[in-house]
Amino acid sequence: MFIFGFNNDKHFKFQQNCFIYWKSYKNHVRDALKLLSTMNLLWLLVCGFLAVSAFPTTENNNRQNGENGWYVPQLDGSFVWMERQAAEVALNDLQKQTKFLFNNVDFYLYTRANKRQPQVISIADKSIDASNFDAAKPTRIVIHGWIQNYLFPMNINIRDAWLGVGEYNIIVVNWDRAQDPNYIAAVAAVPSVGERISKFIDYLVIEKGVSLDTLHVIGHSLGAHVAGYVGKHIKSGQIFTIIGLDPAQPFFSADSPETRLNETDAYYVEAIHTNAGVLGFLKPIGKSDFYPNGGASQPGCFLLDFLGGVCSHNRVSDYYAEAVKMDNFLAIRCESYEAAVGGKCGSTYSSVRMAAKTNAYVVKVTQNLTNSLTSQVNLMLPQSSSYENNKTEAVDVVPFEEVPWKEVGVEWSSR
Repeated sequence: MFIFGFNNDKHFKFQQNCFIYWKSYKNHVRDALKLLSTMNLLWLLVCGFLAVSAFPTTENNNRQNGENGWYVPQLDGSFVWMERQAAEVALNDLQKQTKFLFNNVDFYLYTRANKRQPQVISIADKSIDASNFDAAKPTRIVIHGWIQNYLFPMNINIRDAWLGVGEYNIIVVNWDRAQDPNYIAAVAAVPSVGERISKFIDYLVIEKGVSLDTLHVIGHSLGAHVAGYVGKHIKSGQIFTIIGLDPAQPFFSADSPETRLNETDAYYVEAIHTNAGVLGFLKPIGKSDFYPNGGASQPGCFLLDFLGGVCSHNRVSDYYAEAVKMDNFLAIRCESYEAAVGGKCGSTYSSVRMAAKTNAYVVKVTQNLTNSLTSQVNLMLPQSSSYENNKTEAVDVVPFEEVPWKEVGVEWSSR
């Protein structure tokens, strides 16, 4: 496993930070200024007080979020503490109900030929044959999280990023149970939704000739764990890459990998943590884990994060989309996730770059060369220039093109 994080301090000061953040966050800043201009100070203070009261705190030292219980998100942005045993009983009872075994799941196809108008496809030859789906092209499957649907801006960002860099089949999943206002009900549907998607993929592989070697499954929040179940249930082979975008924390535990996304669900599993310890999973759960800005809270989200952390939780799609488009998000390798979230990762670069298509090969090569499967954490750096321009004397990295692929037994192809 590899763990990474962004570093905003001594390595890159001021302008590069402003450059990268402004491009992704200018709309958030604009909206925030509009909001502030319409609110008087008193009302702002009242809202701030109410928001703080809704945000999970550590006032009860016996409560360890993700360990002996969870702060469960509510539709209004508040949290309700649930002890682990009670939560697991409630979840088990819900999953026994028939309605959670049969969930409506739809698939919306986008390609460069239909970038804006999706085509609904299903497990049916007529459906696929009448669409723009091309099995010879790489496929990306995108899965949304709680209180979202296939039209959520996050999915649009990811769709546009991939179609902007190449010819892909972009399939955005819509699962109805995610829109249930009861978070626990949405969690209860995760296993069956993952199984439904895996059957769809098996159909594409067996009947339409899709290669799992060119398939990436990308899931946000609860969708990340759905992606994990996709990998667990697939029967036609092994998914090449799963990307977990701030995988959900509530109702998922580090010591129960069989019920969440984990590093064995695909040949390569990558997780990007942007609201770690609140809505997002705190500990590393992939073969590579990235902690932008320490992973807990993101720039420009301070006030909005008091309303349940949703700003930082959703910001992950901005990072991911930018990384897909730029393909040069460098990372500093960390010794542990504690070092990543604490911003104490030194200055050693890694060959692994956030969201890079080549990461699986780099990780495989590193494991073969070191004969080690131990965890590695990395600190992501703000990017606005090429690898060569950012390189310093402290760098200890083998550039991707110089990796001795054949010597370590890895056949490289464009995945």
